Amino acid sequence: MLAEATFSNESASGWQQVLFAAPVSIVAGQVYTASYFSSLGKYGFTSSYFTTTVVNGPIRALADGESGGNGVYAYSAGPAFPTSTFNGTNYFVDVVFIPNSNNNRLYVANNIDRSPAATSPASTNTKNSLPVGLAAKSRGGMNLFLEVKTAPNPSVNYFSLFINSNDANPVTIRVLDMSGSLIYEKLTSGGVVRIGQAWKSGIYFAEIMQGDQRKVVKLVKAN
Repeated sequence: MLAEATFSNESASGWQQVLFAAPVSIVAGQVYTASYFSSLGKYGFTSSYFTTTVVNGPIRALADGESGGNGVYAYSAGPAFPTSTFNGTNYFVDVVFIPNSNNNRLYVANNIDRSPAATSPASTNTKNSLPVGLAAKSRGGMNLFLEVKTAPNPSVNYFSLFINSNDANPVTIRVLDMSGSLIYEKLTSGGVVRIGQAWKSGIYFAEIMQGDQRKVVKLVKAN
């Protein structure tokens, strides 16, 4: 097991999202399984989904039988690695994947609420695709970059800002509403920052600044 996280404050339906404490570096060409555990006894599924390979950008979900079964599940009183398969069923576990120039990182696992003690490999639901923002500067002969991604966006709960750079300067996050009023400001070192849980419905603009680099991300809150 490379990482795990516990879901909390889930809704009664729809996609649920949890962040790992730290990004998980992964290796190209290696098979990984993203799974969840729940004791509630219900789950969403689509039969015969993995009869063919599913590709979304650099992520490739294997066809059932290509390298063992896909999707996979387990019935257990506690968390267990899934090994059973049935009819190439998709149990709707997804990941948020952010390519990086130096390595690739698996940031977030998503699942559907009210699921049984069943687990499956990562699917490729496009609801979790991430907009990419990349700024690049040069300082002291080193090419600097500031990369900002958000998930989910639009959001009915909170936004996760994924901030990645090779600059040692601190990162300032400022959020303005449509009237131009400053509603949030934070100084951070980067990484993953969660914002917006208590915000009202509307459009906001997050300004992320580091040294002389600056990115602006439009955020849509839909309560």
